[in-house]
Parts: sequence; C-alpha cells; structure tokens
Amino acid sequence: DQPGWLEQLDDLSPLADTEISGLPGFGGFRPISGLRSADGRRRQIYYSDGLARVSVFIEPGGLQAPHGRAESPGGTSIAALRSEKWLITAIGEVPLSTAVALAEKVLRDPLP
Repeated sequence: DQPGWLEQLDDLSPLADTEISGLPGFGGFRPISGLRSADGRRRQIYYSDGLARVSVFIEPGGLQAPHGRAESPGGTSIAALRSEKWLITAIGEVPLSTAVALAEKVLRDPLP
C-alpha cells in the first residue's frame, strides 16, 4: 500500500469500476473532479453548483465508523454518514442542510 492520493480523476470515469458509481448531483451540485487513493479504496469527489464547492469523501467504514454533523462559526459544514459498508463525509462552505443532503444522496443512490 502506498500512502496518500494516487491520481486526479478529472473525468471521473475511473470511478465506474467501483461499487460507488453514477455519482449523483443534488440541487444544482454536480461532480466536477476527484481523486482516488493509492490503495484504490477511497475517493474524494469535488462537487460544485458554480459558486460553492463541497468535498465528498467516500471510504470503507461500516456501522462502526464515526458519524455526525457539525457547523462552524466560519460557515464550514461537515456531515459524516455511514452505512454497513461506507462512510461518506461532505465538507464545504455551504449550509449544514446542503452538506447533509449531498452526503445522503451519495450514500443512498449509488449503493445497491
């Protein structure tokens, strides 16, 4: 295993070979670029609506993974949601409700 991030995913096509594919948009937010980890298990996808940008991290996690929601006074929101297999974390300078909704959509839609 190599530490860190292996490659830039500008066209997002390398995600097609994973269980997380067909990345959904939400409320004007669309995936614009991403990264894949060196070990191939984690993804960081950047979403934008043209003004704001949200980083969504997709990684193995399961129900034991930490989860929650937070909003800082500076306007950065964090939503970490988990399923039996995945931990989805959305971070961005957006309302907390937007970060939560985007994380929920990524967690729900692409999974079987």
